[in-house]
Amino acid sequence: MENSKIVYAIQHNVTKRIYIGSTGRGHHRIKSHLNLLRRHAHKNKLMQKDFDEYGEDYSFFILDMIPTSFHREREYYWMLIFDTYDPEKGYNVKDYTINHLKITDFPKLEISGVSIEKLLAESDKGR
Repeated sequence: MENSKIVYAIQHNVTKRIYIGSTGRGHHRIKSHLNLLRRHAHKNKLMQKDFDEYGEDYSFFILDMIPTSFHREREYYWMLIFDTYDPEKGYNVKDYTINHLKITDFPKLEISGVSIEKLLAESDKGR
């Protein structure tokens, strides 16, 4: 998709916490997160704490590919789906721009034949 961005997830395999972000340069952005964590310089303190305590044990997922103009809405959508604002489940910091949004504000979605329910079930394993 030309002029598109991806919504990605980084999940720590020990704590199962998830970070959701969006970028036009997926591989570069993932490497950037890892480099910051390795240098003990990541701005997300909880993500840095998990890295320091449990090590570099992450899985990376592409959740969505969208036109650039809609990437923030889709990023917020996935944050709501995985409840990544809850520090027990995720690393995202509450953003005032989504306070008014609810999951019902977004259309039901399936990605590559995998339902959201299956993605949620997979994310809850081990909790």
